[in-house]
Amino acid sequence: MAAQIAAELGSDFVVRFENGKGKSRTIRSSAPATNPAAARAFTSGYEDANSDAEKLESAGGHWEAYAPLSGARLGNPTGISPNNDVTQALAGLNGLSAGATSSEALAFFDSLPPVGINELTGSWQGAEVPTGHPLDGVLGSFGWQGKRFEGTESAHPLVFSGRDGNLFEVNPWFVPLRTALKLGPILRRPAAGRVIRPLLRLLRTTQPKARLRMMEYRGVASATMIYDSLPINDAFRRVDANTLLGAMDMPGPHPSFMFTLVRIS
Repeated sequence: MAAQIAAELGSDFVVRFENGKGKSRTIRSSAPATNPAAARAFTSGYEDANSDAEKLESAGGHWEAYAPLSGARLGNPTGISPNNDVTQALAGLNGLSAGATSSEALAFFDSLPPVGINELTGSWQGAEVPTGHPLDGVLGSFGWQGKRFEGTESAHPLVFSGRDGNLFEVNPWFVPLRTALKLGPILRRPAAGRVIRPLLRLLRTTQPKARLRMMEYRGVASATMIYDSLPINDAFRRVDANTLLGAMDMPGPHPSFMFTLVRIS
């Protein structure tokens, strides 16, 4: 079938065949098209799409399409070249790491494209983005290492590192969220970390305690982690293939707690 299509389109086209098992083959005819009408139709479609993209880019516009179930994205959501987009996003993220207001952090979050659920699989190193949130410095003081995503129904939201360097997951059900928000200035002190960090091993779990869904947050549908036992959603945006910016959305008067995730594996 692929060889027949390649012959009909001629030497100006390359046909890629995938068998659905991870293997692919490319075929290119060395002869003129045996079906000139089909070749003209493909050429016209390509030229029309390329012309539309150039017009949008020159006008500062953009287009984007995504599949809600998988989160797969097409298009250029920022209206600039992907390489420039990633460079600017990483530079903006580096700027936030030195500290920012919640408004500045959320504005940068809003500028980033969504991320699909299938892009999250793996282990991620976490870091807080200081914005003046009551939880700033608390997770770091307790040895928070990051998050791990194994699938849609299997997410580990609280991965910690012990003093010995070994990793373990904490069950969020035991986390007194309201108390942590009220006592943040005390809990972030090194002395509190020295006392509480060893006790976290008593809250260990080996079971996933969150799930992943495509959900809308701040007007954009993106991969979101929903905690099973706490009223918390972690919404994610894509900085690059291995870097995410997260916004922990929870009830109450405080803006979202902001954090980054960098892929480990």
